[in-house]
Amino acid sequence: MICKQALDLTSTLRGSAPSTQQIYKRRAQQFLLTMGQIDSIDLTHIDGLWLSTVLNRAAVTEWLVGLQQHQPMLGKSALDLARSAIVFLARIAAEQHIVDDDTYLSIQSIQPLSAESGQHPGTWLMLEEIARLIEVLDTPGIWQPIYQMRNRALIQLMLFCGIRAGEAAAARWGDLIRQGSHNVLRVHGKGKKVGYIKVPPEVYAALVDWRRQHPAAANDAFIFVNAHHRSRHLRPLTTASIWKTVQTAGQAAHVTTLSPHDLRRTFARMVYEAGASYELIRQTLRHEQVAMTEHYVNAQVEFEQTAADFLAEFLQV
Repeated sequence: MICKQALDLTSTLRGSAPSTQQIYKRRAQQFLLTMGQIDSIDLTHIDGLWLSTVLNRAAVTEWLVGLQQHQPMLGKSALDLARSAIVFLARIAAEQHIVDDDTYLSIQSIQPLSAESGQHPGTWLMLEEIARLIEVLDTPGIWQPIYQMRNRALIQLMLFCGIRAGEAAAARWGDLIRQGSHNVLRVHGKGKKVGYIKVPPEVYAALVDWRRQHPAAANDAFIFVNAHHRSRHLRPLTTASIWKTVQTAGQAAHVTTLSPHDLRRTFARMVYEAGASYELIRQTLRHEQVAMTEHYVNAQVEFEQTAADFLAEFLQV
């Protein structure tokens, strides 16, 4: 029998740690306001009949995905806590017969979302969006001129070479080398793995332009730094700063919730559609699952035709 009494979430949390109370109340409030489409909520007196219409698996899943997309800097632990807060709310609602046990169990079974490397549910750019993004990189007024040169090189590198935000942050000028007739970037990836990717001419030109303005462009200096700091030992941009840079560019290009990993995902999708083989894409993206099949460290990559070439030719850059 379903009872539609009011639920007092605040009282049920009193035995929990203060930090847990604060987080659970904040997330429960956010969920109820968003999915209930209301302006305010009293957590000491949540109407049971109304709550039974709002609290269900579909609504919780939609809210969690939206939370991840609109707050992309949330880590996995924060996303897990948000999920746990709503599972707790569902459990109390079930104990008080506001929702049935099946509803609670279905919400409890929702899998935690992944925030690894800034990923969020499948986003990649279409050709027209890529074109707008590239145009934005040369549009005055979005950033200060010196930051514009840095950010143009940064975003082009991630988009046309498929590197991660952390890999861009770790790159030093000494990692930009020549191999035969090719410009190559040595990439320091996950698990201290080192890879080598060919840098297309357009991206290399952007890097050269940025290096001319770099505050300390020695080989041991990080490539992407705060341009206003004049010191040989500059700290690299943080992944949070790279996130913000990519988001700013995305907003200017009318691409909402754009993340660094979306650029990597776009690279993979577009080069595949352009005709690159899985092996060429594997060499560039260095996916951990496939990297386990490689039999030696620092394997030389074939640079005569790489995944980056396919994308550059496809987009005619």
